[in-house]
Amino acid sequence: MKHIQVFALMILTLAISRAAALSATARADDIWTCAYAYQGGTLMEEYAVSDHRLIVRSGVKSIGPFDYQILQDNEYGIVAVSSISAIEQGQTQPTIGAVSIVINKRTFEALWTTAWFDPTARGPSEIVRGACIHGRQSQQ
Repeated sequence: MKHIQVFALMILTLAISRAAALSATARADDIWTCAYAYQGGTLMEEYAVSDHRLIVRSGVKSIGPFDYQILQDNEYGIVAVSSISAIEQGQTQPTIGAVSIVINKRTFEALWTTAWFDPTARGPSEIVRGACIHGRQSQQ
């Protein structure tokens, strides 16, 4: 029952956020707005599908500063990944890992996953469930 209440609240939050986003200036994109139950709260991501990229749009409280490469995008879902294997600026050890976004287009469910070899660099590896709404935003 608690999960149903959380998802109902997430959908309401998404609807309000989406209405506000539609009034903003944007280019023609396929837009997905997803809410994730994360660390006792709800975090929102708004993604634009453009040129084989899933782009995190500005103005949304984001849980990752990533643009994702789309590996699959069809009538069933979207699978997108961002990865790193490098020594980041100011660090002495490499950061190795990946973040993925998986959206089920039929159920509007989402998974946000992280996998890191060194959890102190970016946080623990985890899977976070969410819910999305979908829309197209045209140039205004």
